[in-house]
Amino acid sequence: MKKLLLISIIACLVTISSYSQGYWTQKADVPNSDRANATCFSVLDKGYVCLGVTTIHVTDLEEYDPLTNTWTTKAPFPGAARRCATAFSIGNKAYVGIGAIGPPYTFYTDFYEYDPTLNTWTAKAPFPGPGRINAYGFTVDNIGYFGGGNTSSSNYYGDLWAYNPSADTWTQKNNPPFAARAGANTFAIKSKGYVGFGLDLNNNSLTDFWEYKPLLDVWTQKASCPGGARYMAVGFSMFDYGYFVTGYSTGTMKDLWQFDPNANAWTQLLDLTGTARSNGIAFSLNNKGYVGTGYVGPASTDYINDFWEYTPSWWGIDHANNTFEFSLYPSPAHEKLFVVLPKVSVPAMATIYNLNGQTVMQHTLSNVETQIDISSLAKGIYMLKLVCDEGVMVKRFIKE
Repeated sequence: MKKLLLISIIACLVTISSYSQGYWTQKADVPNSDRANATCFSVLDKGYVCLGVTTIHVTDLEEYDPLTNTWTTKAPFPGAARRCATAFSIGNKAYVGIGAIGPPYTFYTDFYEYDPTLNTWTAKAPFPGPGRINAYGFTVDNIGYFGGGNTSSSNYYGDLWAYNPSADTWTQKNNPPFAARAGANTFAIKSKGYVGFGLDLNNNSLTDFWEYKPLLDVWTQKASCPGGARYMAVGFSMFDYGYFVTGYSTGTMKDLWQFDPNANAWTQLLDLTGTARSNGIAFSLNNKGYVGTGYVGPASTDYINDFWEYTPSWWGIDHANNTFEFSLYPSPAHEKLFVVLPKVSVPAMATIYNLNGQTVMQHTLSNVETQIDISSLAKGIYMLKLVCDEGVMVKRFIKE
């Protein structure tokens, strides 16, 4: 009996340890066969996968609904079929372009705007720099940023460009101080962009990691990820943390790393439960991460179309261990949101996030009941994270 009890205790500790790192859940496969080098983005409460290579180059656009775990085919990309394109979301629309088809290779510079509400594509100002593949892109303060990439093993780019959707214009920024690279990875947190990893002109996998401040057009080197050099990994952000997962170095990879910009520190989390891969896709929705498709090897056409959801630790065991509670009302809310802290030490910090994990508001709570003006927020679903001496807890509310 004692032996059985010991085994049960060990099993519980292992479970708690795993959930403290978050957990992975397999979801419905991405439609239209196995694929790699696809492009993805998230807008509002849906995720999207398009382009890439199956047995051929494709133009389809597939929409993922996390609430029903279903995919719906939407209007196809209007440009030529291609792989290794780049995308970023700005507001309630997405922007997709560049990429290539071949061999023989044709490199594209066209860019298109996708409106998910109307399910329509609109041609926008083409990218003014050279066409390329394996570039990186991110969004900060409603401006899209695009850089890096390559056209061959001997032609790599080290530039950076900004796209303003309101003016439909591109502006070249100062070149980043780091080596030109392809297959780098990015995410954005608050008003900063982050770029790391990649492959350089000498075919070296990279580990360096950089923070970009658009207002100053300045880059600052940050702590390198201890997970090792790689390229063609995928990244996403939520709750003011950044995440990198998978990639390729001497082989395909599946490790997951979390970056804390405040501490300038990395934490290794639970490996992707699915197959190790590179050249996949990733985005965040409802403060969960999604990873799928990609190259699994060893043959050059060994692709996969599985799809995985990552739930971070604050959705799991952390809440079960909390000894406090708080409430939000009303929900739906219109102009004001009330936060009630019956047994919470003050001051406490309330941070409101949109469904893409971006911070939209912060408020210090100094009273048992606090009124927050949310009139400036767009209609939609939001998460409020409360941080206090007693711990951390997250609750959802609706703004109408």
